[in-house]
Amino acid sequence: MQVNARVTTTQLGSVGTDFVGFSFEKSELTTASFQSDKTNIVNLFKALGPSIVRIGGGAVDRVVWTRDLTTGHIDRFATFISQTGWRVIYGLNLLNNTPDAAADEAQYVSSKMGNLITHFTLGNEPENLTYGSSANFNAKWLTFKNAIVNRVGNRAFAGPDATGSGRAKDYTVPFATAVGSSNITLLTHHFYTVSSSDQTLYVTVGISEAVRDQERAKFRSTLLTIPKSTKLADNLFYIKPAADGLNVKFRLTEVNSATGGGVLGVSDVYASALWSLDFMFLAAQGGASGVNFHGGDSARYTPFTFSSTSLLGVQPLYYGILFFTMMGSGPVLSSSIDAGGNNISIYTIRTTSGYSVLLVNKEVNQSFEVTLQLPAPVSSATAIYLQGTSLLDSLPKNLNNNTRTGVGRITIQDGVVSNLSGKLEGKKDSYTVGISGNTPVVKVPALTAVLVKLS
Repeated sequence: MQVNARVTTTQLGSVGTDFVGFSFEKSELTTASFQSDKTNIVNLFKALGPSIVRIGGGAVDRVVWTRDLTTGHIDRFATFISQTGWRVIYGLNLLNNTPDAAADEAQYVSSKMGNLITHFTLGNEPENLTYGSSANFNAKWLTFKNAIVNRVGNRAFAGPDATGSGRAKDYTVPFATAVGSSNITLLTHHFYTVSSSDQTLYVTVGISEAVRDQERAKFRSTLLTIPKSTKLADNLFYIKPAADGLNVKFRLTEVNSATGGGVLGVSDVYASALWSLDFMFLAAQGGASGVNFHGGDSARYTPFTFSSTSLLGVQPLYYGILFFTMMGSGPVLSSSIDAGGNNISIYTIRTTSGYSVLLVNKEVNQSFEVTLQLPAPVSSATAIYLQGTSLLDSLPKNLNNNTRTGVGRITIQDGVVSNLSGKLEGKKDSYTVGISGNTPVVKVPALTAVLVKLS
């Protein structure tokens, strides 16, 4: 099918070099998961460029300093993160803690990681806990923050790490107003595309596997179409003005496809890789300075699965994240595609050398030949392809157990990310894209994302 796409000079947001990062439960620091001698995991971080990992999650308010988390754990993590070239948004226990204990921990963490800490955060998803109100949370947050500053100096802080569509206006905006720019330099929020309330039938006991398959198919469809809805935009509608009013950036520090660790056959298959590309660009267009994909050991939505002893596997989501970083950084330009309602999207970054255009085709059977109309002439165009054989690629063969023996094959330009090295291996050279009358023409097969670099 032949279609036309157009890129304009209108800027909708920007993608920085640290736009996409990871998020992990704080309890992961108490295991041996992140060690500097695990070069394959170090390389998974390095491949995305220097970025930001957020340490927090629900465990941040359960892990107690010196009882559960020790100086040795921090020493080990500090060595690991210095090997990756990344920096850290570091979460401290707010719910079950004292200001002095939080200050003790912040002091030790600062002594070991110094400028590798971009921000401290306090607590996690306050709307789900027992603060009673946003006002109570804000007051406690300020008490702990002041105690930390009195101990370690004026470090940067972020918050409030609330979650959910309604909570953006109920917690995040009131928090911004209450604490002000003198107390935070980054406003944070969480977002999951599919919530637990959407998963009722999937988790119902006693339904047949055939019905579960049908529900998984519905979820995959939802995952690939929700980015076109207003769900994410509803959050950003409240968050961006609140951040702009304080003249600070905002970041979605915990995101993923579905709550509760993700959904088998949805969050751990190729569909999640394609979804992630739409999600990251829609977040950028809405003004977010970055997103952190939540993961951990064997969670279904994790970018890679691991244990305290080894890297177990690279998930489809990681391929989407890696592909996104290959676009480079710069302003995001308004782009459109006339595809007759078909499920293909387009995004553009203006780079220092020209343009990076991403085409994401989520149609199962429909291929496209896309003619690109650009704001300025180009003389060179190359393309690389993210491809899978079906939306179910990497789905475990037995859906009723936790085996990770996948089917299908996900590749970036025929290359795969090795579990042994943590690097993309076997990647072929970029394809040359034909330019007809200064207009590139790009072939986009079904279930494929194409990155076109133009100069």
